[in-house]
Amino acid sequence: MKLNNNNYKMFPIEIYQLIIKYLSLRDKLKFFELNKILYNNLKIYKLYDKIITQCIIEQKKFSELIKLYVFRNKKIKSVNHLHKLEVLDCRYNCASHPRRNNKFSKFKNIICR
Repeated sequence: MKLNNNNYKMFPIEIYQLIIKYLSLRDKLKFFELNKILYNNLKIYKLYDKIITQCIIEQKKFSELIKLYVFRNKKIKSVNHLHKLEVLDCRYNCASHPRRNNKFSKFKNIICR
């Protein structure tokens, strides 16, 4: 039997949101590919990985980021588009240092050395 969107009932999006909270970044990204509803409605709120680039954090699924850990990462040039971002860890010569962006007030916690 071929499985399609009509063969199963979707759980509320909050259930899926809770599930992806505990997945690795790789698995989260695969989870987004399950169907269009999940792709359009799920958000990632915490991101930490050395492979993060500017193009990655500009994707819709990362638009609601609250915590971003980009230490030792010179691929991130700006975080100004992340309006809900509260925690930024940009240690060890990261290009996304908020002093370059003059946006100190929106952060609750900034770690930059």
